[in-house]
Amino acid sequence: MMRRHILSTQLALQTVLGFALASCGGGSVVVDCALDAQVSMRDSNGNEEPGTVVTAARHPGRSSPTAVQYRGKDFSWTFEAGAQGMGGTIANHSADTVCLRFDQAHLRSNFHAEPVALRTYSYNTFREKWTLLGSTDPRQRRDFSPPAFCLEPGKEAVISFGPDVSVLFPTQKLFNVQWADEEPNLSDKGVGNWIALSTPVETGSTRRIMQVKLTATDCTARLSEH
Repeated sequence: MMRRHILSTQLALQTVLGFALASCGGGSVVVDCALDAQVSMRDSNGNEEPGTVVTAARHPGRSSPTAVQYRGKDFSWTFEAGAQGMGGTIANHSADTVCLRFDQAHLRSNFHAEPVALRTYSYNTFREKWTLLGSTDPRQRRDFSPPAFCLEPGKEAVISFGPDVSVLFPTQKLFNVQWADEEPNLSDKGVGNWIALSTPVETGSTRRIMQVKLTATDCTARLSEH
């Protein structure tokens, strides 16, 4: 059972970074980024809640063998990001349901300091099976406000979403990465560029604000196998 869960999670995480795929079929370019993370959690009075960011093992097949993980009092989040998508694995360690209110979240970047409401064109969650909203196909793209993401006590899930970053980065891709069409050679790796997410977090009746700043330390490109 554990082996099946690990394999399912690995497959799910591959899809997180699959946002970087162009929609032109096989041989499309996938961009995978190594990250630095800064995370804070504050209550309604502005008091900061203890939490740490650690280096965690990544599953085989990634260009970087490690990922960054936030470990808070109630939940953990192992961050993943590619050229057009972000997300990762979130686990609830508390005795209450944890909800990340992405429907009330905002984004900003080093190119655009003013926060903008989070809008996504694709929003997917994996809990034994995929739940898919939206589309990564440019011909069917429609931006929408994502729903809240809630986890019951002791549960773990994978989330991946494609945010609208058209006003946040000149190339309209996360971290301002750039490459020639269908060529896995990055002309701009986006190193040092960052995106910041601000989202309310509700644990039972307690509400806090989570601030996540992800900075690209390296990005690599490859061709997809399908």
